[in-house]
Amino acid sequence: MADNSLQQIQQVLTELQNRVRELEKTMATHDHSGAKTVPIAQNDLTPNIRASGSITMSTDGQTYSLGVITNPTQVLFYGFAVHTSGGSVDIRSHVVGCAQLGKSFYFQPQDSNSVVQGGLPQNIVQSSSAFTIGASQVSTVSEGHLISVGYPNNSAANIVARATVTEFSVDHVSVTVSLATDWSIVGNFVVT
Repeated sequence: MADNSLQQIQQVLTELQNRVRELEKTMATHDHSGAKTVPIAQNDLTPNIRASGSITMSTDGQTYSLGVITNPTQVLFYGFAVHTSGGSVDIRSHVVGCAQLGKSFYFQPQDSNSVVQGGLPQNIVQSSSAFTIGASQVSTVSEGHLISVGYPNNSAANIVARATVTEFSVDHVSVTVSLATDWSIVGNFVVT
């Protein structure tokens, strides 16, 4: 009888060892995507370090690095593009823009009454709107740029101020600027 009990204990131990090995394999490759495991709710995540501040961008072709951020997911901009003549501002554009960092889609028309996510996922999706007042008034809506201002109209040749999120990593966001003569961008950048 003692041999029978010992065999049963060994069988149980062997079964437990096999289960532990399977569990180790599962844990080594697990994720929380919801495919094989329960997804993590957004409100259960510890917030990343965020940054906000007013930045003036006045150098054409410059790439600005917005640092001290941990795993950025979004860049918001609200501010102005301005043209200066004779030391004073003569054209002002109020601009609001947003960039989503990480797997994202642009909306695409589905029919005349609805839109859907379209195309392939992008690593950066960004858009902006601007209202410019000078000798003429121009409204600019852009897909593909955090900031885009057209003046005196929105033709491609008349883009006077543009800022585009060009890359990001776990500790910074790069924004490349294109400015016409005497134009600059000044506003608040919020990186979350």
